[in-house]
Amino acid sequence: MKLAKIKGIQIIIHFSTLLIVLMVGYIVSSFYYQLTLGMAPLWQLIIIGIINGLIILFSIIIHELIHSLTALKFGLPISEIELYLFGGVSKIEEEPKSPKEEALITFVGPLSSLLLGGFFFLLMFIMGDTFNEFLYPNFYSTFINFNKGLFNPARLILDATIFYSAWSNLILGAFNLLPAFPMDGGRLLRALIWKIRKDHISATETASKVGQVFGFLFIGFGFLEIFFFGLINGIWLIIIGSFLRSSAQSAYLQTILQVKLSKITAGELLHEFELIIPQDMSLENLINNYFIKYKKGYFPVGIDGKIIGIIHFTDIKNVNVEESHLKNAKSIMRDIDEFPSIDYNKSGLEVWKKINQITTHPKIVIVRGRENNIIGYIGEEELAFILRFS
Repeated sequence: MKLAKIKGIQIIIHFSTLLIVLMVGYIVSSFYYQLTLGMAPLWQLIIIGIINGLIILFSIIIHELIHSLTALKFGLPISEIELYLFGGVSKIEEEPKSPKEEALITFVGPLSSLLLGGFFFLLMFIMGDTFNEFLYPNFYSTFINFNKGLFNPARLILDATIFYSAWSNLILGAFNLLPAFPMDGGRLLRALIWKIRKDHISATETASKVGQVFGFLFIGFGFLEIFFFGLINGIWLIIIGSFLRSSAQSAYLQTILQVKLSKITAGELLHEFELIIPQDMSLENLINNYFIKYKKGYFPVGIDGKIIGIIHFTDIKNVNVEESHLKNAKSIMRDIDEFPSIDYNKSGLEVWKKINQITTHPKIVIVRGRENNIIGYIGEEELAFILRFS
């Protein structure tokens, strides 16, 4: 679900984010219920749960937005911010260009959470004794005052909200500083290793291994939690550990991909159109002489050597059987201008971005030469093949 767009950055909330809101709401409501000695009515528990669930959602958005805005200042494109069950992620489309750049982009996220937590702690300090009387009450006087209606529900909800928001943001900032790649602390570790070794990929590999170790530790503590203390918390730790381990590995592979592709041009990646289908070829000949014979999923269509379109096997499948004898290559092809194109001297990373944006098959990018003429194409298969040997 699209929430908002700030500085061109789309903020998207995955439906699993609602579980965070519900979980935080339940925890805070339980905390509030205990502080009021079990005397809080249901409506108060619902209100404080909703308020604190939304506050933690706001805190995560601020955390990721600060990451993204800082990355934009360094000229790194941001496609979107996505919030999901395990928090949020700023989808920075390119790797930072230096260790310093990565460190600054990374550190501002946890810093924003710590500052937000500090703001709520400051409110606690300003509220002074009144706040302390709520958090550490005399149980007997609390019982009497609650039953006499001497407690102000709005003030009680405010006090509990400030207390929980202070600690939750402090914990959010501190947790993200764990050196478990690809979390913020892990990225700071990578920046440090990168600066020492002067090797981005080597630093990423080491940080990824550390991240995977943390993942296994979480899983191990999860099983200990289940065995010695209880079921729910242990399962949650196992889920977090599994996610962290797989994320560390996939982030490493993605970094390798981006670094390699940034060193290759579209001209080096391109594949020339070797077999061109005449525009007036019948559907029957098209199937027998090209798709069946060469066992490929798509072919270019041309006239006098000029590429005018692409035919994918799904285009043929969509043709009505009764009308098939009336169709030729030009009538069922997709116009070449429907496919994204790229200049031959652009980086392979730009090609990769364009291919990832394509939602239909074939996923290919047309490569154009100096005079904007078509000199070839790059598809998923060509990209994967080149990467194996680069």
